[in-house]
Amino acid sequence: MQQLKMWWKMQHIPEYELKNGYGIRTYREGDAIAWIKACSDGLDTGSWTEEDFNKNMLAMEGIFPEGIFFIVDPAGNIAGTATGIVKPEPEPGILHMVCIRPEYRGKGLARPLNAAVLNYLVSKGCKSITLSTDDFRIPAIKVYLSLGFRPILYDEDMSGRWSSILKKLGFTEIETFTVDGKEGEILRV
Repeated sequence: MQQLKMWWKMQHIPEYELKNGYGIRTYREGDAIAWIKACSDGLDTGSWTEEDFNKNMLAMEGIFPEGIFFIVDPAGNIAGTATGIVKPEPEPGILHMVCIRPEYRGKGLARPLNAAVLNYLVSKGCKSITLSTDDFRIPAIKVYLSLGFRPILYDEDMSGRWSSILKKLGFTEIETFTVDGKEGEILRV
């Protein structure tokens, strides 16, 4: 099954305060293992190695160390990660590899982490941002919707899939986008 896609267009990015000693920082030399652990715990990415991380993240066009963000707990442990991929205009930037480790979920960490990536991408000139996600990631989709992301209806089964998700989240209707970032139909649930 193809992943869901969402689109965010230049708008106000809410500010979120982290509590209880949590912080946000960007990539530092030696963070590969912590990133791999966060992603394997949170996204079921399989068995990445440091070499995979270097090849698939640090060497990827549009990913820079300052665009790989981490939520850290008061002891400095990595609680989650998200990455911004910078693309040249008119292409949208990409919110990529977002995860909060299972033991840190439900602590209000995802919104500030994602907002930090959105701010980074906007500071790099991105006027719109996309992401891909899965139908079962309902808590993540709720966060993305709260930040202003909207569904992209790019395949004939998308309306039905999105209707099911939005119903679970209590929506009755939502604006959508087409694959090229144009305003789409209002999807009524």
